[in-house]
Amino acid sequence: MSDKRLGWIALNLMPGVGPVLSHRLAEAFGSPVAAFSVPDFLLAQQRGIDAGLAKRLTGFNWQASAEKELSKAQRCGCRIVTLEDKAYPEALRLQAFPPPVLYLRGAFQPEDWQALAVVGSRKPSHYGLSAVRDIVSDLVQAGFVIVSGLARGIDAMAHRTALEAGGRSVAVLAHGLHRVYPEVNKKLHDQIITQGAIVSEFPLGVDPRPGYFPRRNRIISGLARGVLVVEAGPTSGALITARWAGEQGREVFAVPGSYNAWLCRGTHALIQDGAKLVTGIQDILDEFPSQQVLPDVNRRPEDSSQPELNSGQSAIFRALESGGLHVDQLAAVCEQPVNRVLAELLIMELQGRVHSSPGQVYYRVEG
Repeated sequence: MSDKRLGWIALNLMPGVGPVLSHRLAEAFGSPVAAFSVPDFLLAQQRGIDAGLAKRLTGFNWQASAEKELSKAQRCGCRIVTLEDKAYPEALRLQAFPPPVLYLRGAFQPEDWQALAVVGSRKPSHYGLSAVRDIVSDLVQAGFVIVSGLARGIDAMAHRTALEAGGRSVAVLAHGLHRVYPEVNKKLHDQIITQGAIVSEFPLGVDPRPGYFPRRNRIISGLARGVLVVEAGPTSGALITARWAGEQGREVFAVPGSYNAWLCRGTHALIQDGAKLVTGIQDILDEFPSQQVLPDVNRRPEDSSQPELNSGQSAIFRALESGGLHVDQLAAVCEQPVNRVLAELLIMELQGRVHSSPGQVYYRVEG
């Protein structure tokens, strides 16, 4: 394995170094490997790196650690795919600051770009489950691969229906592939491996945490041509996936429900904001041209003018005016759920407007 591939794996193992910082280090010093060999005072001059993280980087036995992770992956029955590999999905490679490393069970296939993400409530109604069964069955017959997050409810039904219809499905997890979460989906997890892929950007041994789900959702939407939301309350994580789809230039679809149902408030808000209302598969097919190609829609933030801050991002930016804050403090100040604040912070970090330090402390970037 090349040093560059090992370097990406090693950076991905470092606490406090996410995809954005990994790319910036590789760009600043010429390769991911170089980040471990430059003096710590030079590292500390980089945005998002304090003196403690700089010392940990220079003192990290990157090559031995990366090789050890490769051995662990082999014993765990999974592969590690980096940006240097042809097997890395092109749909993700087009993103700004794509995850440098993916852990994989099963296999990616060329047809996986012809995918639609299907997400929604963990506690859906009979109506929501029925809608997923009908629409996903038709999507599979039309040649779509189904992407979701292996959560209870809508996610699990989307995966299960795709497999039962003889199609492929890809599940993206918010933790290392050393475990299955939730455990109730163990059988479904194993079935997906044989008819698709299980994917994560998190190293082995990393357990699920609230802050990891917005990152997981970014990969779900990034792997697909569009996102279909079926039953989502006003604070549902499915709305974060839809938000990522919009940021990535993907199509956003939503299934309507009862006008006063709490479970449908989020999906109805999406429709009010411009998501396409779906009453059947034709509403989805109409949005895709007959020639399926990868869109060239994702550019790094520095390559284009900055979009305006939305109300949530503006509140976060104001809260950081006096200095860094932990994400829990930001959520309290902004009176927003932590998962929603984390999603906005990740978007703002990709745009170069904030940077994070170890421990989920965030700072605004001036200028």
